[in-house]
Amino acid sequence: MVELDPPPAAQHAEPAWLLAFTDVVSLVLTFFILMFAMSTLDVEAWRRVTGGEATLPTPPMADRNIATVHRRAAVDIDYLNVLLQGTLAKQPALAGAKLELGHDRIVLSLPSRLTFAPGASTLDAAAGEALFHLGGLLANLGNRVAVVGAAGPVSFELALARAAAVANALRRAGAVRSLEVKAAIGVGGALPADRVDLVILPGAAS
Repeated sequence: MVELDPPPAAQHAEPAWLLAFTDVVSLVLTFFILMFAMSTLDVEAWRRVTGGEATLPTPPMADRNIATVHRRAAVDIDYLNVLLQGTLAKQPALAGAKLELGHDRIVLSLPSRLTFAPGASTLDAAAGEALFHLGGLLANLGNRVAVVGAAGPVSFELALARAAAVANALRRAGAVRSLEVKAAIGVGGALPADRVDLVILPGAAS
């Protein structure tokens, strides 16, 4: 007589509703995580709950954090040229300054005879006041500004010191902190060789 193998045991099947329930729980959990991530903490409500004694959690600190940089938008060069013309017209101490509009920049040339005594790197009082008003205009701009002292008729060191003096006068009026101060050799042409140039570029200051 031939003996037959017993039939395999029936596999236990999971209820179909359990799979659907697991999916729903996962979706609900994901929803609350997204809601928490997009929410902002109400400081006053937090203090009321904690009795005003607990402090808010501080963000994690690292040796090298990437800071948030807020840059002011740069002003159009053509519009800025009109503003500078109006400002210079109101400053007799800068009457000999020359404003030149290029395709990608504005160059305001300040002859040293208007701003410095011969061989000196300290601004005259009248020129310092005029630059203070000019700095007030530049303070409302987001453009890159470079202050360039022309070397050649004067030493490189004196040209750089004069450019730094002009930049400091502009900074005292609230002008952009990222002024680029430099000296250049061979800056001449039809303009006075002994001068300080303010070069205003269309890009935003860093």
